[in-house]
Amino acid sequence: MVDKLTTWPFPRRLIIGIGPAGLAIVQAFRRRLEERWGSLPSSVACLAVVGGAAQAACHEECSGVMTVALPLPVVAQSDSTPQQVRQAVWQGGPAIVSLLAEAMAQISRIGRAETFQVALKPANHSPELTCYLITALDDALGSAAFLDLAYLVRHLAHQRLNAPAQVSGLLLLPDTLQPEDPRPALARCQAALHELDAKMRPHDGHVTPWDEAVGMVQGWGPAFDHGCYLLGALNGRSLSLAQPE
Repeated sequence: MVDKLTTWPFPRRLIIGIGPAGLAIVQAFRRRLEERWGSLPSSVACLAVVGGAAQAACHEECSGVMTVALPLPVVAQSDSTPQQVRQAVWQGGPAIVSLLAEAMAQISRIGRAETFQVALKPANHSPELTCYLITALDDALGSAAFLDLAYLVRHLAHQRLNAPAQVSGLLLLPDTLQPEDPRPALARCQAALHELDAKMRPHDGHVTPWDEAVGMVQGWGPAFDHGCYLLGALNGRSLSLAQPE
């Protein structure tokens, strides 16, 4: 008698964190999956885009999370305008696309033992790619670039996987009880939410002028197909805890 095999309960997933808060949550998510299943399912990829490179954008790894570090001088400056930060992101486009392409190639190869049941009958996996985009709205990088990255994921999923990408957003609100002046953080949040609100209708367009290596990426309709969730500071901190409760 053949024992019944247990298949992975995860269809194709991209978990992308932007900025320090997004990276911390993605790292915690990866740890919890590994504690539960013993290893990260091959159909799940954990990525992050952060500021930290001295000059040019580069790849690095942070606790098992594939990461692109963008040039620090612009991204880290508190007085940088959203347009300046977005320009730094666009200039790092080749490194970001390379990271996303590597992750998509990894999770496109899931049609093996994990997708078959004992009777050699294919499991009913959806061809869609589900992406979770996580960032803090008071983060200069996250508030300026999360829409560009959301539309880029949809573009690359169609181009590389010939599959629709269903994107969900987890946007963390700032802690206004901290001793520092909350007005700059609240201004970034307000600008980001206004931009998001302007892309909620089916025929609203979003055009990102990435550099020559990536080209122009055009997106239409809402950036987040499966919803966008605003989380308070306490909820955001609980998601990045090292151990599950």
